[in-house]
Amino acid sequence: MSVNTLMFVLTPPSANAQYRFRWVACQIDHLCELPNDGARSKALDQLPRGLPETYDRILGRVLDRHEEIHRLVSMTLQ
Repeated sequence: MSVNTLMFVLTPPSANAQYRFRWVACQIDHLCELPNDGARSKALDQLPRGLPETYDRILGRVLDRHEEIHRLVSMTLQ
């Protein structure tokens, strides 16, 4: 990952430090799950603009996985 890419990831669109830290942590977690640098590069080009969109994407990925995980998430959010 280039320095410019890393700086972009570490500079999300928010002034709140706690929000910014959570946003960065979520992006790094997602990037680490990807299988190769090509997928990471594509993901970096499509970063969510804020934490609400980040959480929406995380929930979407969880719900796309195994049925048991889907059921657990649904029960947790009720």
